[in-house]
Amino acid sequence: MVVKAHPAHPATSKLAAEAIRAAAQQCGLPAGVFGIVYEDGHELGVQLVQHPDIHAVGFTGSRAGAWRWWPPPRRVRCPSPSTPR
Repeated sequence: MVVKAHPAHPATSKLAAEAIRAAAQQCGLPAGVFGIVYEDGHELGVQLVQHPDIHAVGFTGSRAGAWRWWPPPRRVRCPSPSTPR
């Protein structure tokens, strides 16, 4: 799982990431199963969504941010339940 932190809340995002990493470790999941990235804009989010190894995307944030990457420029191979057809 990769999460792009909201630029207005980096400290809160870091605390949440630490809690998720600790929970993953306690559950015996391999190191690196969760990652968080930080960016002030939308370009990194666009790159994540467009990456061929990304099979599903969840989004919370601004409408402007969402329209930067939706609809995705590639066909989704493994659509999630919320993927428009």
